[in-house]
Amino acid sequence: MSPTRAARAITAAVVPVSVPDLQRWAPRVIAGALCLAAALGVTAVRLQITRTGYVLEELSQTRDGLAAEVDRLSVEVATLSSAGRIEREALRLGMVRPGKGSIFVLDE
Repeated sequence: MSPTRAARAITAAVVPVSVPDLQRWAPRVIAGALCLAAALGVTAVRLQITRTGYVLEELSQTRDGLAAEVDRLSVEVATLSSAGRIEREALRLGMVRPGKGSIFVLDE
């Protein structure tokens, strides 16, 4: 192929676009791009809302578990600090009640 023939083939392959065609299609392309961007934005927001919901549910379950543990530990503290249990433990360890003359009150 001669250079002139190749140049003619390339020139023939290029389709000229007129200014009125661009003026007619440009707003449609821009509107389509804006709609696509808006749809992606809405999807991203909804995805974040869903993720936040899962995090809130997990935190709620953690809070409920911790509240149950606090209740259990409160009962355990009440049980362990009862006077009767402490007296039984003291007797088991070999401790005895002090006699009447063994207790002295010191004033500051």
